[in-house]
Amino acid sequence: MARNGTKTGGRKKGTPNKKTTELMELLGDYNPIQRLIEIAKDENTSLDMQVKINLDLLPYIYPKRKSIDMNSNDMPEVKIYINHEEVGVESKEHF
Repeated sequence: MARNGTKTGGRKKGTPNKKTTELMELLGDYNPIQRLIEIAKDENTSLDMQVKINLDLLPYIYPKRKSIDMNSNDMPEVKIYINHEEVGVESKEHF
């Protein structure tokens, strides 16, 4: 129990809990991610399965990209010149 906002007991930060420790002991040297990579590299594995494995592993290598909100009020005014004549959008409201 915390007293005056200070921690007085329990696991230290980063220490695995009992279930995680048991799982790691059961796995031993087995690494499921390494096995998936081996399956994906095997020439006998179907293309569909290779794609699925790669898609499953992708988030562990590359973070997901956030979408960008494109608010039309933030867009700069666009002017296009063709043969030195101004052509195109004259105000931001047309976007």
